[in-house]
Amino acid sequence: MTYQLRRTVLIGLLGCAALLPAHANEFTDYAEVSQRFSKLMAESTRKHRMPRMSDPATAKMVAAMSDHRRFLNARPFSVQEIGNLMEMCETANRAGMAYMLADLDKRLDKSVKDPAKVSQITFDLASRNAVTYQDEITPLLAFHYRCLAKELPLLTNFAASLPPAQFTPERKSGLAQARRGVFTSFVGIARSSAETALSLRNRREMFAVMTEVAPQYIQVLDLATRKQAHDYYNSLASAIPGEFDSQYRKIAKDLGAVTCEGLCRL
Repeated sequence: MTYQLRRTVLIGLLGCAALLPAHANEFTDYAEVSQRFSKLMAESTRKHRMPRMSDPATAKMVAAMSDHRRFLNARPFSVQEIGNLMEMCETANRAGMAYMLADLDKRLDKSVKDPAKVSQITFDLASRNAVTYQDEITPLLAFHYRCLAKELPLLTNFAASLPPAQFTPERKSGLAQARRGVFTSFVGIARSSAETALSLRNRREMFAVMTEVAPQYIQVLDLATRKQAHDYYNSLASAIPGEFDSQYRKIAKDLGAVTCEGLCRL
């Protein structure tokens, strides 16, 4: 499981992320839900544990924070709302990362200064936590993926409105990072298909989500990067469990698309 396309990357691509005034809508409602979840998280961590789905209160809060039908599908979003949408996506990302990096302060000795060692310790911990807390992480990650899929068409419209002179090095860098994030998301889902430490239910959920968002995600990829991902999927085809064959083929078909418009052309 991986969390990609962080808010800082997308801000770099957008060049701004102004929030519209708060009204009683999806954004303020989601902020209220996340505040309650943050309170629950703080209470649990004070007791030296993470909130788990086995606790009814936690299950209810995770379900609320991952309710894409309520927060993402009720209506279309406008370019003017992209700052608010980015904040909502990042809120789900932070919640998932809290599980991924749980106990990092205990595992990472402050005397360790070597960046490579810090990265390895962090990666190893996140890999273990992705299994330990998979039931909490999966719905939050699914919401995050779906939320980003709502952002990308808005970013495309924004980028299309920019005069060439305003497509600055910062924005180009943001787009490059976004492409790497999308590529890694595709690869991560493929790899997870045979990861038996993850429950079949959770693998099903993430494959279903990637099948759903792939048409939006591929629009970020230039044709060379898209081909890379497509070739990777083809190389793993024989090893994919039959359970995911139809979804895998659908994603691979989307990655094989050669139409290049919007962000793909930049």
